[in-house]
Amino acid sequence: PRPPEHSAMSTDSARARSGSTKISRRTARHAPYPARRRNSARSPSSAPASAMDTAAVQERFARLQNGSDVRGVALPGIPDEPVTLTPNAAFCLARAFAESVRDKQSDKKEVLIAVGRDPRLSGPAVVDAALRGINSTAGAKAVDAGLATTPAMYMATQFEDVQADGAFMVTASHLPWNRNGMKFFTNAGGASKQDIKALVTRASEVANEYGMDESTCFDADTPLPETSASAAVDSVPLVKEYYAKHCQEVVRNAAMNRYEALTGSAKVPAILSSSKPLENLRIVVDAGNGCGGFLASEVLAPLGADVNGSAYLDPDGNFPNHIPNPEDETAMASAVAITKAASAHMGICLDTDCDRSAVVARSGAALNRNRLIAAMSALVLSAHPGTAVVTDSVTSNGLRDFIESLGGRHVRYKRGYKNVIDKGVELGSGACQLMMETSGHGALAENFYLDDGLFMALLLVGEVAARAAANPDAVNSADFDPLGELVANLREPVESVEYRLGIQVEPGSDFRPVGEAALESFKEVCADMASSGWVLEDENYEGYRVRIPEGGDGEEGWALLRMSLHDPLCVLNVESDKVGGHETTLQILKSALLEKQVALDLSALSS
Repeated sequence: PRPPEHSAMSTDSARARSGSTKISRRTARHAPYPARRRNSARSPSSAPASAMDTAAVQERFARLQNGSDVRGVALPGIPDEPVTLTPNAAFCLARAFAESVRDKQSDKKEVLIAVGRDPRLSGPAVVDAALRGINSTAGAKAVDAGLATTPAMYMATQFEDVQADGAFMVTASHLPWNRNGMKFFTNAGGASKQDIKALVTRASEVANEYGMDESTCFDADTPLPETSASAAVDSVPLVKEYYAKHCQEVVRNAAMNRYEALTGSAKVPAILSSSKPLENLRIVVDAGNGCGGFLASEVLAPLGADVNGSAYLDPDGNFPNHIPNPEDETAMASAVAITKAASAHMGICLDTDCDRSAVVARSGAALNRNRLIAAMSALVLSAHPGTAVVTDSVTSNGLRDFIESLGGRHVRYKRGYKNVIDKGVELGSGACQLMMETSGHGALAENFYLDDGLFMALLLVGEVAARAAANPDAVNSADFDPLGELVANLREPVESVEYRLGIQVEPGSDFRPVGEAALESFKEVCADMASSGWVLEDENYEGYRVRIPEGGDGEEGWALLRMSLHDPLCVLNVESDKVGGHETTLQILKSALLEKQVALDLSALSS
């Protein structure tokens, strides 16, 4: 369904004030919601809600937790999707976060909490409620960063001229227009699953303090609580004034470092040390009307790149052209098309809040999923030989071989970008510098272990600039394809499929025991096929993965069955090195699993 008619959101530059002062003050706005009933929310001095109401509110806040962030429905308009992330819920969550940051910084008189957003239609209302929640907190002060990116909000805690003690981004990434959410940071990094669990619990306590019950806290028409806090809110043009310049420096440093690595010369050519290190390069950006359009206008163009041909740079919460999602086929096809049309040296595809990315090579080849991990592995293992690359569980056998051919070690871990990053942190920077998920999420130890897809794209821009500087006469040749060269030796599967198999349980019942039993049956099937050469992987951090020989020339496929963390289904991934190989595997698995009477819906599998 398409969203109701709304105008596109304004950019953060429109909210910045002129003059020499970087941080300016405004009065909090209130985006239009349906007419609100008056006097249905209370002040903290009112009597608390009853125990029954408190339990209901706790349960509703708990539902907003989505792993290490908060997600919910923020606008009506889609049948059977009632609003769950209301302004009052945002108020309580923001106040709970501000209290948490304040309590951990007891030596400070006042903590600063920065809030940014993507262009989603509900963003202004959610942000304004959050700003009021922060400013209602004793010892906390809010600053509005306007339109921003998720990585930029973390950097707000690192920039000396901002020095936020905490920050959060109001975003729901690539989810539909009616959704929204919050991603939280302190200068120690992003929130963990445990942090969010504590946060939603504390938010329910805030609601209780204000006398909110379930019907008021989670009703979008209910007015925000009355507070004694000032309506004035400081604002900062975070992306334009600070983050864009930071991104420029990332590109400069990456280009110079890679030039030295490629040539063995510490003498940097004039173009890389100039103000226009990307001169003579054509680089296009497909921002999908998310927050990434600034990359073309505020980062690449000032560095000298020709960005003509870039597409969908204007933030628009209707997402009228395609979903900003590097995993989406339409989004990647769009990025490939503009790269080819512009004869660009590279293209960049970003998700809504810029924590995921993919790139396009000069040839028009899309570098996402395994290819993107391979490209980044080539860069990182050149600088940090012998280290591990941590990925999620669905990467290809060819990627494993590619990483090992570069002297690295492939650690195939779990799905979930936070799981992948946490595993890299556990290994330590001496053993692991790169952590990536096939979705386009990724982190580097050198970048605060921050989930930052844009940072990876910037490093690859630096790679193109370095190779152009090393071989300037080749830049205008169609054969000049630096990113294609990075992944030229990656062996890719001939076939790759994914099936989502429903776990057959009664609605509302616990699906996990049934799912676990299905996984054990899959393991038994794989063990039964040992005589045909099937080999269960030694390390399985989620579900079971089996290697499947497919011929005498070394062809090898694999299958992985894992259970979803949140939904009653198991996910089956199958890859093959030969045409028709995945069908053979599916026939074997379906027949054997039916014989074992597993409680999975196998109808999607070929018969």
